[in-house]
Formats: sequence, C-alpha cells, structure tokens
Amino acid sequence: MPPRSRKAVTFVERHSLWSDAQTKAATQIERIIKREKLEVVRFSFADQHGVLRGKTLLASEAASAMRSGVTMTTTLLAKDTAHRTVYQVFTPGGGFAMEEMQGGGDFVMVADPTTFRILPWANKTGWLLCDIYFTNGTPVPFSARARCRDALNTLDKAGFNFLAGLEVEFHLFKIENPRLAPADATWRAGVDVLSLGATKNGAMAAEAMIFFDPAMAATVGFRRKRGGHLFSKMRFISAQMEAYLTDDLWLRNARHANAMAQRVRDGLATIPGVRFRSPTDINLVLVALPQPVWDGLVAEGYSFSRRGAPSEGIIRIACAFDTREEDVDALVAAAHRHAGAPRDHAAAAAR
Repeated sequence: MPPRSRKAVTFVERHSLWSDAQTKAATQIERIIKREKLEVVRFSFADQHGVLRGKTLLASEAASAMRSGVTMTTTLLAKDTAHRTVYQVFTPGGGFAMEEMQGGGDFVMVADPTTFRILPWANKTGWLLCDIYFTNGTPVPFSARARCRDALNTLDKAGFNFLAGLEVEFHLFKIENPRLAPADATWRAGVDVLSLGATKNGAMAAEAMIFFDPAMAATVGFRRKRGGHLFSKMRFISAQMEAYLTDDLWLRNARHANAMAQRVRDGLATIPGVRFRSPTDINLVLVALPQPVWDGLVAEGYSFSRRGAPSEGIIRIACAFDTREEDVDALVAAAHRHAGAPRDHAAAAAR
C-alpha cells in the first residue's frame, strides 16, 4: 500500500502561495529570530492609500503566523484617507458587490518571507510585508502590492524600467507690511494656533502645531487621536522638525524655491504675448502663455495645472526646495524656442 501523502495543513500550503525561495527564506527567518533574540514581529500590508496596516505578534508565534496567515477585518479595506469606513459593509456585497467584503468579515495577510527586516529603530523587532487574500485563498483584487506588481510585470514585458518619485509643494507668503513681524501676524493679532507646514518644503508628512496659549495645548493630543490624525510611531515623522528648524534649513529651502520661481518669471517675461496674473512673491508663477508656446511645451512632455477661468488661459508653475537652475533654464529655453525667439535671447532672459 503506497504511503499517504501529507495533507496541507497551513493556509500557505493549502493554496500554494509561496515560491521555493519564499519557503527557504521562511526557514531562515526562524533561525534569525532565535539568533537575534527578537521579541516581536510586525506583519504589515499596504492599503489602497499606501498606509501600512497590520498586527504585531510575539516572535515565538511568527513561524506559525507566516504559514497560517494573520487575519484582519475587511473594513480596513473600506476606509478613506481619514481612516473612516466609507462603504456600506453591512449590506449585500459590502459596498463592493463582493460577497467576501460584506459583514465585516476576515481576510488573511500572508507574509512574503523575502521582505523580512530587523527594524533598526525598534528594539528586538522584526518586520514582514504581506500579500492579502480572502479566506478562500482568492487574492484580494484591489491589493495595492498586487496591482503594483502586475503593472511592473507589464512594463517589464514591454521592455521598460520604472522609476518613481514624490512630488512635493509648499506655500510661503511674504509679509509686505514691515510692521507685521511674526508676533504681529500671530498672537498679537489674536491668533491662538499656528499650523507650521513642512511637508511641501522638504519634509514628509510633517506638520507642527504652535499654541500661543499653553492651556489650549493640554488636550490637543487626545483630540488628535479622536480625529484619526495620529499615525503609529508618529515620533519618527515629528523628528524631521528638529532638522527642519536647525540652522534655518526651512528658510533656506523656501528662499531657494522663491528664487527659482523668480528665475522662471524673468525667463518668460521677454516672450511676446506672455501675461502674468500677479507678482511673483512666492514659489508660484501664474502666467498665460501664447498658444504656440503652450502647445510646444506640452508636446515636449511638460504639464501644467490651470488656474481661474479657462478663457483666461492662466497656468501655475510651481518651484520646490529642490528645483534646479538647469531645469528652469531648460523650460525657459524651450518656451523661447516655441515662441520663435533666438536661443541666446532665451538664455539671457534666464540669467
């Protein structure tokens, strides 16, 4: 009588979710956990907004959890960027026309063992990035990681590589009245709270709240939690403010962006038919370009956002803390070229 084949007992085995490389990596993770004496392991997945969600488990349970999966509630897949559930999850189909999404049931995080890391900022803590599946083993169709993987595979088959980056902007306003010192514009004028933004001036997701009345700050931490604005381990986001404010880095970033905007304006100003909507006092240039210039720049791959009524033809050109002079000069030169202006005229205008 032939020996019985071993029955798959884990979620990963039952649905054949790991490659040989992932199976080998999982065994290696078990050794690392013991060798490094890790205490906890975080299992995370990226939701549709790019927010990491998940659970932290005792390291002793990690080996089992990697193979059996970690259950999560499907309502986590039905939230907006303010972390509110915005779909009717307790209706047929759960707002997605999918039986798996109704009733706030479970889905399963399955760790990708090849992503394992020991977190340098968290004591004795490991981390794993996960793929997500419904309890019947079907991949969640709007998994952010799966969609990105499919897109990258399509690009690769077409012979392309993918390079991604962040677009950041900021607004900085110039005080025209010399009497309006920062104190005059804030607490002396009756302002209780000032929001100091850093996200669009070189930081990532970092903003500061400055209270001029200390008594008002006493409960803001609780209000922020109740409003859903507290990220896990937010101190790592907040730490950026220390570097941001040291040696006036924030001011140097802002001044550079403003200078690049003025460089754009000066370069475009000599093109016949160019109209500016307002002075360029900050990092934004509001300008109307002649149609041949607009068409030529768009054909070269430039894109612009419109401002005001379409009939005005006003576009916004925003400069950032990391905008380079050569990029500004290239834009100006291209604009002059499509306007029919001599190249040396464009270069002189940019200087």
